[in-house]
Amino acid sequence: MISALGSLEETGVINRRVVDRAHVWRLSTEHVLAKRLSALFELESDSMEALKSDLREAVRGLPI
Repeated sequence: MISALGSLEETGVINRRVVDRAHVWRLSTEHVLAKRLSALFELESDSMEALKSDLREAVRGLPI
């Protein structure tokens, strides 16, 4: 995972900041792909929430 993040950092898609012993990665808002990637991440999050909701509904009432 770190090598993938390093590759994204090299291309300027993300920026890294070291805070104490942690590495904090952030999407570079100036990058040409920033808006599209943000939209993609939001769709991914929305899809996961929809899936969780559908699963909750599917198992509601089952003898678990």
